[in-house]
Amino acid sequence: MDNINFDDLLDSIKRQECILLLGPEIKMKNGLSQISSFYNQLAKEGLEMIHRYYANDELFLFKEEMYKGFFIKKIRRFYQTEFELDIADALAQVPFHLVISCTPDEVLFNSLKKYDCEPVQVHFSKISAESELKEPDINKPLVYKILGGISEDESLILSHDDLFGFLQLILGEKKLPLVINKLFKKAKELIFIGFQFDKWYLQLILRLFELHKGQYAFNRIAASNDLTKEPKELCLEQFRIKFINNDIHTFVKELHKECIVRKMNRKIRAEDVSSSAYLASQKEERLQKLKSRLETIYRLLAEYEKQEILKSDPIEKLDIQEKIKMLKIEIDKTSLDIKNL
Repeated sequence: MDNINFDDLLDSIKRQECILLLGPEIKMKNGLSQISSFYNQLAKEGLEMIHRYYANDELFLFKEEMYKGFFIKKIRRFYQTEFELDIADALAQVPFHLVISCTPDEVLFNSLKKYDCEPVQVHFSKISAESELKEPDINKPLVYKILGGISEDESLILSHDDLFGFLQLILGEKKLPLVINKLFKKAKELIFIGFQFDKWYLQLILRLFELHKGQYAFNRIAASNDLTKEPKELCLEQFRIKFINNDIHTFVKELHKECIVRKMNRKIRAEDVSSSAYLASQKEERLQKLKSRLETIYRLLAEYEKQEILKSDPIEKLDIQEKIKMLKIEIDKTSLDIKNL
């Protein structure tokens, strides 16, 4: 895969010297980003509530502040239903100690809770540079949400006013926690997944972590589904980011597979295993009951079909035919229950 040295990469992850940066463009469908198309559609639906939609920045100019609620509800629903769970689940099994998340959803954090670790999630607006944020490790990974999140409506960046407010916080009183700056200085590898490299938020993040200065000697790998020549050259020259040709799905799948091969992957929690085993046993018990019921119905059907042939009285024959009809309906219903189990 594009000459990636997975031995070195996974060794850095194991040694807690690799940081994952997760972008909003991880939301994919049929290999295409859904963010831009969703926001364009949202602008059309709320056309009477906005003066303008700035497509390049994905920001709205609202006619009234109260109209923002309509957009927030739509965005929350979008991020709750459209995220690709297979990517989140695969990444949750890779033992990253620190994830810098630029996605509004909490799917990765929820996926982490299924595995044998104690994940912590904090939002930049809730914690200051001097706060006593504990240093994360593989067993207690940290998901640091640097942009807005759907769990806090006021944190979503939907307008230029929201953006200016965010910049005032992140460049002022809510600077990056000291422990995160410390971890970046220790890092040997950075992995960027789900970013459009010509967006304002990425340029800001690259500078917040001082990646433009080039004083840190680490590898920077980016998996991107689509990138034009100009931003790619900028990131390569100014930020020394190496782009791999594989799309997000392929890269995550390969990383997850290599992690399993080396037996580094996180394991599902014991209580979840017990719960899964219990549900499986319940399903098997239900299946056996349905199969037994189906056998009984077939036996009754065979008996009634014999009686139908022997009966000469038309009334009795009609009664048996009705019973046969009901049994066939029950056979179809039970067979469908077995199929859907």
